[in-house]
Amino acid sequence: MIISVAIGLDSNPTPGQLMDKVTGKAIMIKHVVISCFQNKFLCDGKTQFDSIVELLNYYNENKISMMPTFPNVVPQNAILRQPWELRHSDVEKEKKLGEGAFGEVYKGTLILQPTKRSVDVAIKLAKTGEMTKEKIKEMMNEARLMRNYDHPNVVKLYGVCVEHEPLMIVMELINGGGLDAYLKKFLTPMEEKVENMVCGVAWGLDYLHHKNCIHRDIAARNCLYANHTVKISDFGLSREGTVYQMKVVRRVPIKWLAPETIQTLCYSQKTDVWSFGILVFEIFSNGDDPYSGMTNSEVKEKVLTGYRMELPPDTPPEIARLVASECWSVKPELRPTMRQIVKTLEIATGKAAPPGSWSVPKVSNKAQSPGAGILSKQRKKKKRNPFHLKPNMSTNGEK
Repeated sequence: MIISVAIGLDSNPTPGQLMDKVTGKAIMIKHVVISCFQNKFLCDGKTQFDSIVELLNYYNENKISMMPTFPNVVPQNAILRQPWELRHSDVEKEKKLGEGAFGEVYKGTLILQPTKRSVDVAIKLAKTGEMTKEKIKEMMNEARLMRNYDHPNVVKLYGVCVEHEPLMIVMELINGGGLDAYLKKFLTPMEEKVENMVCGVAWGLDYLHHKNCIHRDIAARNCLYANHTVKISDFGLSREGTVYQMKVVRRVPIKWLAPETIQTLCYSQKTDVWSFGILVFEIFSNGDDPYSGMTNSEVKEKVLTGYRMELPPDTPPEIARLVASECWSVKPELRPTMRQIVKTLEIATGKAAPPGSWSVPKVSNKAQSPGAGILSKQRKKKKRNPFHLKPNMSTNGEK
């Protein structure tokens, strides 16, 4: 192990020399080498310790310099291991679930410390031979963002293993798989599509925007679905902030991009709103690809000249209007925020956000539209389904 030490000098920095930003003085970097010999740790060639912790505590408590030639190299404040910094020895991978550009995904188990409780997890394991600095940075950015999120409609991060290869991201295991696959496999009742899928994604994305996150890749393939609950996942492209300007052209999902992103490579929370509209199309088309039959080049040209897809015929009218007239507005400033979309859906369905969602003062009954609480009334009467639609006769059986 090597400890890098910045040693301050009394002189001003010369060209090419490092500088202390606080004092403005020159600094030089020296290295303390901690060696292991016969299962003992030492840094001065003499004093031996059973562990690195014991070594550091010795020099700290006795105020002894770790470098004889520099008297003040004394360890001061330890940076403790964070709860999300996991040990490889606590993670065991089992069945392979899939593979992507980033790496492989496994089902496995995690031993939670200090309780020793075992939980089932999904393990995102990086491909060792293809780990460039850029991919490592992307992986760590994903984990750094996800560790701040705790919402029923957002996949939970347990932590990362980065002490040595392979690098791993450890997340909660969702047994149901991708939302896109679920929609293609099962005939889903209209009420489930509206309440669990559309509202669920809206709540999750609203939460992410409240946490100052732009997801940048909202799509059915990046949502997981199990036990009637949808969870937003895959934060590989996500960024903190309200606006993100992509500087280097990369492969991106053209069919889910807003017009301004196609033109300027600029992302914002309002481009997420556009993508949310595309995801709604996926839900009501039972997982069909948007812009079916068109190439990416054709989609670019069509979208930039004002073309908009038609929502499937059985899309609830209020949702169809919300998507076509508002989410897909050519001007970002005319699109609603996810908070406004959530309020619209909650009023129309009578559904309340799940525990863990951020909230604003509830809308009073007097302020609600005539359609407010439709579903709560339907649960009593069992005669009509959401948004005044004819009953959907499909069941949750396989197609």
